[in-house]
Amino acid sequence: MSVIENLRSLVSEIHNECILSHRNPSEVTLLPVSKTKPYSMIEEVLNSPFNITSIGENYVQEIVLKFPKNERRSFILRLIGHLQSNKVKTVLPLVDSIDSVDSLKLLDKINAYALSMGKTIDILVELNTAHDGEKTGFLTYDDALFALDKIEEKKGVCLRGFMTMGEMGGSEKQVRSSFASLREFAGKVNAMHPTLNANILSMGMSSDWRYAIKEGATMLRIGSTIFGKREYS
Repeated sequence: MSVIENLRSLVSEIHNECILSHRNPSEVTLLPVSKTKPYSMIEEVLNSPFNITSIGENYVQEIVLKFPKNERRSFILRLIGHLQSNKVKTVLPLVDSIDSVDSLKLLDKINAYALSMGKTIDILVELNTAHDGEKTGFLTYDDALFALDKIEEKKGVCLRGFMTMGEMGGSEKQVRSSFASLREFAGKVNAMHPTLNANILSMGMSSDWRYAIKEGATMLRIGSTIFGKREYS
């Protein structure tokens, strides 16, 4: 099927899953992830009738190649992949949100460079709720809370919510447990810091987005279901 046909089918399935899960479909945003795919395919998605307003990318190098620095855009560009602190200066002028803040060191670096640019950058804090050593994200809630306690002091960043990945190859129970942990953590943070208004829960990908909806996801990061199998050189 074409990108548009894939997107049409997915949007319909997401709507139906929301209804089955007693969720309002308007509460769930679809974030197409265009890793390894050309800009022409991104344009197809953006020009579709499905009100796609954001695009996710995994790699800084790919963002640099696809999205020129001074290009005027009508969509939000989100970095969802791991960001090395030495690449903050490269990517910050190009993106609207960094959805993978996984350490206090990275948070400090983003904040400092955003301030030097006279910019406030949206961020999501990433938690490793699957406790997988091969994944990025804060491994403990205490470490994440320590970083979050500092966020209200930082004028170069604006916390919009949280991100996690489900356990790869895990059972439904295991994956949903990872997602439920993020939802519960976010609830505690918003109760402790009501002025933050950090209400994005970015969780769920092509293999597990249905579970994510059931556990309260507000943003689904979906790539191959829309764009087809990824092509690695």
